[in-house]
Amino acid sequence: MKKPFFIIIYLVGFLYCCSYNNEPNATTNSEEEPEENEIVLEDTLRLFEGTIPEDWIKVSLQDGYYIGFPKEPRKKESRSNRRVDYKLKRNKYRLYVSLTNLAEEPSFQENQQYRSAYYEAIVNDLAEEIEGEVVYLEPFYSQDVYEGLRATVSAEDTKVYMQCIIIESILYTGSLVLFDEEKPVYMQLRDKFFYSFGNDLYKTKKEQELLDTVPKSEENSIN
Repeated sequence: MKKPFFIIIYLVGFLYCCSYNNEPNATTNSEEEPEENEIVLEDTLRLFEGTIPEDWIKVSLQDGYYIGFPKEPRKKESRSNRRVDYKLKRNKYRLYVSLTNLAEEPSFQENQQYRSAYYEAIVNDLAEEIEGEVVYLEPFYSQDVYEGLRATVSAEDTKVYMQCIIIESILYTGSLVLFDEEKPVYMQLRDKFFYSFGNDLYKTKKEQELLDTVPKSEENSIN
């Protein structure tokens, strides 16, 4: 079967993210040390979808969707306007978000019901491209509706943690690309990054549902 074009254009964006020293003239987010709000160890056992961590920046993506970054990321748009990339560079890792428009991709339009196969094809092709191995795959649902996939690809000097979600015709992909040993601070950074992806309307709805479950006496004491 012919490789879906959206996988190819995603790979282009991902390799842009993984490039270690290919932007000698870049002045934004170039090989900086992580700041304290990026690597502090804290309780992340109860992460709620769409919550921006304290001291992080909320970055608007499209149609009310957003994600959090510890610091303002660098934005890059493709000439065709089919892909937008956001990247935060650090000397030990990269945080990366890509929005890829699949509206004009025939293979996606013909096979929208096979989301899992699309996601796994993306992960497998990335593993092949960086000569790595897929070591983890976990399906999940964003906003209780949209099927997504979280995955880990391990290569010789790099480990890639990915989160893929297709909403309407947009593929939202978040990645932590790690050039260091796996440590708890990086795993918490990954989780906070992934769970910060959200939608304003959905978050407002969930907050209201939570308020509706609080007894009036407790609500009054909170206010």
